[in-house]
Amino acid sequence: LAVLEIDPPRVKGFEINRMTVSWGEMSLKGDGDVTIGYDGYPEGTITFRADAWRDMIGLLGNTGAIQPGILAMAEGLGNTLSGGTPQLELPITFRDGTMMLGPLPLGPAPRFY
Repeated sequence: LAVLEIDPPRVKGFEINRMTVSWGEMSLKGDGDVTIGYDGYPEGTITFRADAWRDMIGLLGNTGAIQPGILAMAEGLGNTLSGGTPQLELPITFRDGTMMLGPLPLGPAPRFY
């Protein structure tokens, strides 16, 4: 127990292998590796692939999870990132204390203490 007080356990990283969430025609799959640096910030990429992403955005809009004013923007962004296809690939990259969705900055990365 005294060892835990001196050097408590900490998250050193995580890996997602073949994660799949499906609901009818909609599915979200994910893969990736992230390591946690000594500064507590994650480094790495997790890539999510969404099939029937337009239906997902519609569902999120219908449930109120996406505000009506943002719904059209989310659909336009999804269309741009997917190249107009039914599959959308979303790489979330953690680097230098920040998070990026493809080329778009999302803000500061979470810090693991």
